[in-house]
Amino acid sequence: MTALRTTLSIICRIAAWACRILAILFALACIALCFAPVASMTAVADLAYWLQRIVYHGFSGLFVWISPLGGSFRGDFALSSVILFVLDWALVRASAALRR
Repeated sequence: MTALRTTLSIICRIAAWACRILAILFALACIALCFAPVASMTAVADLAYWLQRIVYHGFSGLFVWISPLGGSFRGDFALSSVILFVLDWALVRASAALRR
């Protein structure tokens, strides 16, 4: 029983790290795309295209507004980032509960 709880705790911790990294990428892309000179860079465009394929299709393209800085605010990226940060928090809590 203890080995199973330890294994589940490690899996939760790894999943939490994956959610945290994805959430940070979504947040960085959301901020970078607000600026026109940065949004036109190839690396940022490639990152945005890759993240767009990950976004849940139910809110893909939702809350996209033109920013006053020449870029666009991607609300779907911001929403995905918030959801992933909450999921990260829940997985860390579950991992800590499994270790007790």
